Amino acid sequence: MTDGLTEGLTDGLTDGETEIAAFWPPALARGRRRWEIPRGRGGWSAWTPRLGPEDVKKLAAELAARRDEILLRRPVEEIIEAVAAACELLRPGGGLNGRWESALADWTGYAASSVSRGCRYALDELRAERMRALLADVFGGAAVLDGFVAAGGRRLRAYGPRVTVQIAAGNVPAVTLHGLARALLLKSAVLVKSASGEPFSVPLFCRALHQVDPELARCVAAVWWPGGEEDLEAAAFSEAEAVVASGGDEAIASLHRRLPAHVRFVAYGHRISLAVVAREMSDPGLWPRTAAPLADEICHFDQQGCVSPQLVYVEEGGRASPAQFAEALAAELAEREGRPPRSPVGPKEAAAILRARSEAEMAAIEGRDVRLHASEGTAWTVIYDEDPVLRPSPLFRTVYVKPVGALERLPGILRPYRRHLQTVGHAVGRERLPALPAALGEAGVVRLAPLGSMSEPSLLWRQDGRSQLIELARWVEVEEGG
Repeated sequence: MTDGLTEGLTDGLTDGETEIAAFWPPALARGRRRWEIPRGRGGWSAWTPRLGPEDVKKLAAELAARRDEILLRRPVEEIIEAVAAACELLRPGGGLNGRWESALADWTGYAASSVSRGCRYALDELRAERMRALLADVFGGAAVLDGFVAAGGRRLRAYGPRVTVQIAAGNVPAVTLHGLARALLLKSAVLVKSASGEPFSVPLFCRALHQVDPELARCVAAVWWPGGEEDLEAAAFSEAEAVVASGGDEAIASLHRRLPAHVRFVAYGHRISLAVVAREMSDPGLWPRTAAPLADEICHFDQQGCVSPQLVYVEEGGRASPAQFAEALAAELAEREGRPPRSPVGPKEAAAILRARSEAEMAAIEGRDVRLHASEGTAWTVIYDEDPVLRPSPLFRTVYVKPVGALERLPGILRPYRRHLQTVGHAVGRERLPALPAALGEAGVVRLAPLGSMSEPSLLWRQDGRSQLIELARWVEVEEGG
């Protein structure tokens, strides 16, 4: 049995072929017992040191000191280049990828093709030019993070938190890297509490960063502890100036109640995304541009992301009816069954899918126009329902198709759910598209994207309608004497 102090600096694997040391820095393992992270669905195992509150508090304090010692004096451009170079090492053939993607697929149960696509997307958005574009979009460039910049008769500078604690979600592999990179761009040290669902990507990124810039790698840490360890969370928050968290609404509310008042809290809770197909696009000849990409969006990570479509509104009056669109979508999902395979579901998830099917069948018996299209097992489900009221899906390739008389009615249907709305994927004719953003934006939607690109938002996107960089930045301004 190894102690994790040196192993993993080449391919992220330790203690044999199927065990991963899911933490950073390696020195955390010295003299400590292990926590076994609950196993995923494959043959891999993962472990971290068993930390106590004093250990976590010390780690957070060390990160704060390294921020002052290292990050404050580093030009942002150097950080950009180091992050981008570390990401290159994580690509296939880059030297550190090894079995990262296959381990993620085995652990999460997602199809290998989905994991490969997701990892490629996560790394592509962290190319140097993308990070520079992000800073240009938010701050007009990196200069305001490196020093004071003249602006409107004063001088301004933006500072990031000394330490940002990131409570990661495990539903989408590798996407946590974007939040980590944003914090580093602000010259903030980062303590990531990884999720059981995906404990690999951040430690492996840290190993890659160590190879290209050992000094910068001292400013990040990745740990894990079981849920409910509030004393460890409190220790992590002791040095934090900001906490970024993703999760369900109850978990977010609980976390918020326990944060010190001075800590900025950037939270991403439960969200619902959907698709819209206009009458001019509801045409069997256009199914490759509508039903096919929508099916791809549904299958990608099995609707586990906040940007994944849970239902689709089809405008009436097209060459094909909304019910016919539901049939086409069902055919596309049937064609994809097993290609890629859906991730396994537990009893609770399977029961939710079966309950949605039973409710649809009962509604049809009662006389409503509800039509069920489903696989023999729970692999995929399409429910056409004449009732336009928004209804969340049980996920795992379960989607509702609902008719709407005119797109102009959508804001009224969606407005009651505005606090939970996220992305709308659209298939709308060019002439009618300009009116859609204002109408849906007023109803609470925060992002519109063409069908086929819902699942891969740009690094520049303002998640949930807010810029994380702006929320984390602290401004200092110097008024010039008159």
